[in-house]
Amino acid sequence: MKKPYIILTLCAVFLTVLTLSCPSVQCEEAPQLRPPKIVFEETEHDFGEIPQGSNVTYTFTFKNDGGGTLEIGKLKTSCGCTAALASRDKLESGEKGDVKVTFTSGKFKGNITKTVTVPSNDPKNPEAILHIKAAVKVDIEITPNSLNFGDMPRGSSAAKVLTLTKLDGTKIKIVKIESKSENITASIENETEERSSYNVNVTFSAGQLPRVFAEKLKIYTDSTIQPVLEVFIRARVTGDVVVTPQSIFLGSIMQGETKSSAIIISNGTSEPLKINSIEAKPEYISTSQETLKDGEEYRVTVTLSKEAPIGAVKGNLIIHTNSPSEPDVTIPVTAIVRQKS
Repeated sequence: MKKPYIILTLCAVFLTVLTLSCPSVQCEEAPQLRPPKIVFEETEHDFGEIPQGSNVTYTFTFKNDGGGTLEIGKLKTSCGCTAALASRDKLESGEKGDVKVTFTSGKFKGNITKTVTVPSNDPKNPEAILHIKAAVKVDIEITPNSLNFGDMPRGSSAAKVLTLTKLDGTKIKIVKIESKSENITASIENETEERSSYNVNVTFSAGQLPRVFAEKLKIYTDSTIQPVLEVFIRARVTGDVVVTPQSIFLGSIMQGETKSSAIIISNGTSEPLKINSIEAKPEYISTSQETLKDGEEYRVTVTLSKEAPIGAVKGNLIIHTNSPSEPDVTIPVTAIVRQKS
């Protein structure tokens, strides 16, 4: 008869211990057992009205409001115009961090919304989304907003016209125009007359070096909203031997695979062009040649062999020609070889 009594007594003791150790109905989960939790103080910021061509920055603050370690992954932005950087990639429970977001308004105009994605190991919110907004104001409009002179034979020059217009119709003054390149010159039509619209004559001089040209032209005005305007100038200076494209990127390939791409070698003079020979370095890059029009145009196919090592491949082709001015033309060849999973 004593055995049931003993069992009841043990049960009562066990329940008493539970009650004393867990006074509430449900024990609070130990912090180290709770998963990490990312919590932002705010997830949206409005920069308001900003001038076109300006940069603005805002910092979002967040906290690990859970247990364990919060791990932040690589941030992703919805546009190349937006940059984002996290101050920390690991936060213990209760610690704070921030995400610094910079928006470059560039050539945007009007109302703009961009996003930043913050990946983490928060199981309930693995991708937190931040929003930034701005109203990009344009005071002066440039038409066109960039100049591309295309292919320019070396030693040649060409001119194009930019038009600057004050959108509200009031007068504006161009203070100065400058470029870091001696290949670019610019002049204002009727410079002494102050008005709401100007034509700017831009001249590009190719020089003697074959290359891809990219530079900025800066126009300074008395506008309080857009005191500095930038115009991108692009051109390709060609020599006696014209290579299209001027470099070869074979992309990303798996180890043991082959990949090919072609370039066109064409004549930039009135004299017949001949390809005497082609060198390819390193040895796992090979070439084949096809005559499209004798003395005028050739196709060269470049192949990366199966023997290419894992990692970044950097090589080049050397085209030996009969051109007195460009007997040897070097073309970069690059690729990325990935290991098979």
